[in-house]
Amino acid sequence: MHLLLTRPIEEARTSASKLVAIGHKVTVSPVLEVVLDPSVPIERDGVCALVVTSARAIAALNQRTDRARLKDLPVYTVGDASAEAARDAGFASVHSASGDVEALGAFVCARIDPAEGALLYACGRDRHGALEEQLAGAGYSIRVAEVYRAEAANALSVEARDALARGEIDGVVVYSARSARIFLDLVAHAGLRSALRRLTLFAISPAAATALRAAAQAGTAEEAGSEMRIVVADRPDEASLLDCVAMAR
Repeated sequence: MHLLLTRPIEEARTSASKLVAIGHKVTVSPVLEVVLDPSVPIERDGVCALVVTSARAIAALNQRTDRARLKDLPVYTVGDASAEAARDAGFASVHSASGDVEALGAFVCARIDPAEGALLYACGRDRHGALEEQLAGAGYSIRVAEVYRAEAANALSVEARDALARGEIDGVVVYSARSARIFLDLVAHAGLRSALRRLTLFAISPAAATALRAAAQAGTAEEAGSEMRIVVADRPDEASLLDCVAMAR
């Protein structure tokens, strides 16, 4: 299959290597650019644990001048990729929920008493806030540190636009609900909505799939309509997502 990857460039390179290794052709068109902000103020005193939902947060924390003060904190991550990033960065006590944001909230609630102290939530600027609401509702004090942001691309890459126009792309791999919406907006802006009829869209999570369907129903992908095929990963991680791609061959 000829696949289009929409994730930020560094992650896309890694994913592309995996896909090429199993026989796929890959075109990359990042719809988000990640900008780290390691200088955001963080109050360490009174914090009992660090909570993260992305390896990008770990990357930002690892660039801080005061990172040594944070690395004695136990880290609770949404999935195994962010857990691996935390271990590689030198955090000694790392615990993965191996799931989605809701699973992470339940994971934390089962292991930390709110009386132990505040939770430091290192996150991106653009998020839904569901984890904060879940934990605050369970009685936790949350300190939010927005240590990175993901800025939307203005256009598809030239390579992606040309390949879509020529009908060469078989599938698009989507890693988040936000990137799903941005991708469809960029397709519409390029005048290529009809190209979606030929595609299978591989979504990492039900939330990403819902964003794709909502865009279609709202008219962003109106020319594709019900013909747009969406396949959802069994689990919200890359391994499961790539399994979907492999089974669709």
